[in-house]
Amino acid sequence: MKQFKITLYFLSILLVLNLSGCDPDIATGVEDSDGTGTVETDSGISADAEAVAADIAALDESDFTFISGDSRTSVSGDFNLPTSGSSGTIITWSEKQDTGDNVSVNAGTVTVTRPAAGSSDAEVILTAAVSMGSESATVDFTFTIKHIPDDEAVAEAIANLTTDNFTFSGSEKANAVKSNFTLPPTDSNGNTITWSETADTGNNISIAGDTVTVTRPGASSANKSVTITAEITSGTITDTKDFTIRILADYMSGVTFSTNVSSYSYVIPTENSNARLFSLADSATSQAVAIIGDYAYVSYDYSTQNHPVYIFNISDPLNPTAIGYFAFNTQIKTMSLTGDYLYAAGSYNVYPIDVSDPANPEVLRPVNLTSSVIISINDTIIEAGTLFYGGFYDSSESTIGSLDISNPAEPVSLDYIRPSGRFFQFSYSNGYLYAANGWTADTTVAIIDVTDPANMNQIYLGDLDGNAAYVKGVAVYGDYLFYPYGSIIKVADISNPSEPVYVKTLSPSGASGFQQLHISGNRLYGVNGGNCTVSRADISNIPTIGSLSAVTYGKVLSGSPLTGNDLAVSGGYLFLAGAYYNDNSFNGFVIMPDNN
Repeated sequence: MKQFKITLYFLSILLVLNLSGCDPDIATGVEDSDGTGTVETDSGISADAEAVAADIAALDESDFTFISGDSRTSVSGDFNLPTSGSSGTIITWSEKQDTGDNVSVNAGTVTVTRPAAGSSDAEVILTAAVSMGSESATVDFTFTIKHIPDDEAVAEAIANLTTDNFTFSGSEKANAVKSNFTLPPTDSNGNTITWSETADTGNNISIAGDTVTVTRPGASSANKSVTITAEITSGTITDTKDFTIRILADYMSGVTFSTNVSSYSYVIPTENSNARLFSLADSATSQAVAIIGDYAYVSYDYSTQNHPVYIFNISDPLNPTAIGYFAFNTQIKTMSLTGDYLYAAGSYNVYPIDVSDPANPEVLRPVNLTSSVIISINDTIIEAGTLFYGGFYDSSESTIGSLDISNPAEPVSLDYIRPSGRFFQFSYSNGYLYAANGWTADTTVAIIDVTDPANMNQIYLGDLDGNAAYVKGVAVYGDYLFYPYGSIIKVADISNPSEPVYVKTLSPSGASGFQQLHISGNRLYGVNGGNCTVSRADISNIPTIGSLSAVTYGKVLSGSPLTGNDLAVSGGYLFLAGAYYNDNSFNGFVIMPDNN
């Protein structure tokens, strides 16, 4: 219903226009003859007033734009109002009556909030102020906002309810829960949600109101999935929705984490003031090192602390801080990192560790490959969601295998093969895995096609250059393979991986028995096993390489060489794991700038 609030002045206009039969267009072309600035029609009414009166008279529900099925007496969704009249007037809208805050007007757009299920429909009044120049008039329109029916309210609440509404601890998600969590007590319409367990065979959760108490499976168990059900009621309508929550097993059982690092210290080598040597104990030998962001992870062969993996904050590399360590029941010989996950391997076990919070790392489900597959993992490498591992099986064979780690919490064994020899270090490039044989002199390198990690295929096993050699390291750069032989490094062309071709030999000055090779950017690093040096070369132009320069990373005392076990390069620094032969009090690992 229109409720006009029009002055007697405007009412006279309507009488003149509509009762006397005057033509509304009579004002066209009329001039301001008296100089007052007001243009009048022949009837003496201003043109602005006539325009306002005409648009007021014309404004009705046909000018409103509703969603399909809505009208002014039955509104369920947002709608639009005109902001100008056909005579050129400006129409401004405002709320006159809206006790339930059911509408919000912004220019010509009306946003509707329907009354909740169980409530009555709401009546709101909007006022249109029609103006031109100094003339204006208002008219009111009543709208009925329909309440949400029970069936629609329940359906909407069920659709809106997801595990995103759950409150988990820290970075935990529904598919990887370790701690107690909280459920939403009400739905999106304010109705109470009743929660219950509908599948929990391991008694891993209990629900009290909106609080869920979690009991994790033990280390010998698998992760467990439970189902909890939300029941939502509105009026006489009820519906339910199930949610699957996966509770992670507590694989920290048998693996401890400690922040007691008081026994750990570092010294500045007497022969290199820029280096730092970390000392743990007389009999502790660092085995492997891995870097992620501002943190270094270093494993030790030290039975007193159950073969620890130490965590260091290296945001200031020359003043690092030990923040804690894991203690394993087996020696960790190799580590690989991807994203927020560290994979520590030793014996026939692979331990995935969530290190997203380095101060509170969490061991996930370990992979026990068993001694029937491998007896000693020597190296691991990660590519495209697959972890490749390799090492000894017996005195004459090695195992090279693959794990699907696309879900870090549940690694899956894919495949393994058994080449002859005993393999130490691995390198990956373009779907091929290169393995160094350090046991049998007649087999230098194995090359495995791993384009399908679940169906690995050995395509080469042999001596690349015809000179029998025990090879403990390999590294790939572009179409070239580098492998050491004693104190020299050899280069092979692997543009055709099934037919590698020897190219040349590099003779680093001062080198003495390479243990491993590593590539960072366009630099090749060779870790020397007996004279406290790292050999380094720019390999961006391989055909012109003649030698490698030896970079000394620092002796502790003269006559105390370090055996290099592993190397990481990060942020312009070298991180080297190894053992000092003649001065056991300084066993540890070395950090030094890579700027020589």
